[in-house]
Amino acid sequence: MRASIKTLLFGLVLISLIFTCNTFPIFTGTSASFSDTKYANAKINTGIWENLPGLIGVSDINLTGSDVKLQNTTDDSIRAPLNSLENFNSSLNNESLAKTLVNLTSNSFIAANETFNPTYPINLTNNTNPINLTNSTNLTGSANLTDTFDLDRVVSLEEANSSTGSLVSGVVSGFGGGGGSGGSDNDEGILPEAFFSSNVTEGYAPLNVQLTDLSQNATKWKWDFGDGAFSQKQNTVHTYSTAETYTITLDASNSNGTDSQSATLTVLEPPAVIIPPVADFSSSITRGSVPFTVQFTDLSENATEWNWDFGDGIISTERNPVHIYSATGKYTVTLTVTNEAGTDTETRTDYINVGIASTVKLTSITLDGENSTGATTNSGALTTNSEDSLGQIGVSDENGIFFNQPSHNSPFGEISIPLQLGINNFSLIADGIYPENKNYGVVLFFDGVQTPPQVAVYNSNGGTGTFSVQPTGTEITGSANRGSSLDKAPGSSVYIAPDGTKIEVVSFVVDSKNKFIDKVPGEDTVPNEVPDTTAKISLKVTPSSILPLASFSASTLSGTAPLNVSFTDSSQGSPTSWNWDFGDGNISTEQSPVHTYSGAGEYTVTLTVSTLNGTNSTSLTVIALHPVLPVAKFSSNVTSGNAPLTVQFTDLSENAEKWNWDFGDGNISTEQSPVHTYSATGEYIVIFTAANENGQSTKTGHISVNEKNENSVEA
Repeated sequence: MRASIKTLLFGLVLISLIFTCNTFPIFTGTSASFSDTKYANAKINTGIWENLPGLIGVSDINLTGSDVKLQNTTDDSIRAPLNSLENFNSSLNNESLAKTLVNLTSNSFIAANETFNPTYPINLTNNTNPINLTNSTNLTGSANLTDTFDLDRVVSLEEANSSTGSLVSGVVSGFGGGGGSGGSDNDEGILPEAFFSSNVTEGYAPLNVQLTDLSQNATKWKWDFGDGAFSQKQNTVHTYSTAETYTITLDASNSNGTDSQSATLTVLEPPAVIIPPVADFSSSITRGSVPFTVQFTDLSENATEWNWDFGDGIISTERNPVHIYSATGKYTVTLTVTNEAGTDTETRTDYINVGIASTVKLTSITLDGENSTGATTNSGALTTNSEDSLGQIGVSDENGIFFNQPSHNSPFGEISIPLQLGINNFSLIADGIYPENKNYGVVLFFDGVQTPPQVAVYNSNGGTGTFSVQPTGTEITGSANRGSSLDKAPGSSVYIAPDGTKIEVVSFVVDSKNKFIDKVPGEDTVPNEVPDTTAKISLKVTPSSILPLASFSASTLSGTAPLNVSFTDSSQGSPTSWNWDFGDGNISTEQSPVHTYSGAGEYTVTLTVSTLNGTNSTSLTVIALHPVLPVAKFSSNVTSGNAPLTVQFTDLSENAEKWNWDFGDGNISTEQSPVHTYSATGEYIVIFTAANENGQSTKTGHISVNEKNENSVEA
């Protein structure tokens, strides 16, 4: 009987133990919840449940009894972070008696061998500092016991009761501050865990970086940006202005200690911003006679490549080229500039005007204040004479290019402008010292003759309309005669040169209120912010009907000897004979001959034309350069081998335009870099000839072809 009773009691104990063990499930990544029907609906969330004997013993899964506790009977603390969530009603109790709590965001834990009792209320008002839940610490309202693992879902203890398993302490124990200093795993205080993120880890200066604190249990923050700057804000924005690699450090702290985290930020030099080019240029002059030499100057912005089209079939890739026009005509100049960002083009139509030079040069101009009758007002004159004590004027062509360029803070130079046959347009610009003047006279001197003036006219219509001839004998002050004497007007707008060339004024217009301001220096060379006096004058040049005027052009003015040049006569005055001196000892009496310069050198070509009334001559220079000869060079991939031997020959010549190969076995080729196969054994001499229009050059090589090795194994 006793044995039966003992057996029965043992069985009951065994059944009880089995029932108790089946109360908790075994799963991963889930959550279990419990609720107190008196004071709270509480929930325990954990990431992994396995074996924790110290927590086994919750017989009332809904905690309906007032004495139900969670007791930690182990020697290790159990991590139980608290977070306030929404209230959960027990599945067995429809009434929620929980009260709203403040957010409980700080981690807490159940100390070793202490009891956690959730049934007796006490307010937890500190939502930032760590709270140690010691013996008989109570929760009011809805509270969560969570670990730091991600939660997949929430299950109640009632649902978990149908599974078997136990809790394991290894998941929720071992909380020691996350590496912070100032406490230990067995201290009551919870240490901070420093952690942060940034919106970028690399970028170009100046770089704005958003730093976001992700630390746990921290109440204070200190950022060291690595560039000497600091911040104590929790989340901050910092700008790095210098390219460098920086170490950013966050010190997160609370009353129990400090933890740090560092990260590297790379700030790069900003990439160069490539701005598209803007084409612009100027030239030394735009009007002249054959042969006409022009210096072009690039004024473009952001350009790395230049391409000039001079309008006469010649191009250049230089930045600031010099070009010689060898024939008369009007030429359109185009500059195209390029960089990595794009291309831009500047085109100037009829920009270069190349004409036939007359025998007359314009050598001096005076612009003087006049009254409506042409008499001088003694208000001062402006001249092109740099030695004159009076103010100077600048003389430019139609494109604004000055014939007398000033140097810095000094007067203009004098002029000596060869007049072309036909219309010659000039602009006169003077510092606006007397802008109240509406009437001006202009005095022109030719071929260096200072007195008397050859032409003197004035404008009496307020700067617009037609001009008038200054009365004969009118005294002109401030003339180009260095300001030392008075000149008298000739009373005509037409001048006949000694050789019969006629120069007449076509128009003369003055404007002292618009156009430029301080374009040219005045007497004291400093800006006065007064509108410049500007005038435009147009002259017509007609060749003499008595004497001929020699003129010609050349097909080219330079090239490699032997240089063939075609000369074209364009003389005026109906010459009856032509005499050419080519400068190399050869002559011709043809009107438009062709001549070949066989040797290198600089040759002066002179044309003399004649009529019954006289002769006239003009010259230009032709440059013949030394010929460029070819230099033969070549290589081969092999110089010896077994028959059949295939050889790749590669041309390395200089200045070659034609190629001829003699492989030494009776075969030849005119390819630049041929491939040849030698089928028979022997020693072969390769003869290579490179040629161009100026000559040829020869180079030899040696190829050895051996007998085929019959014992070799072919691949």
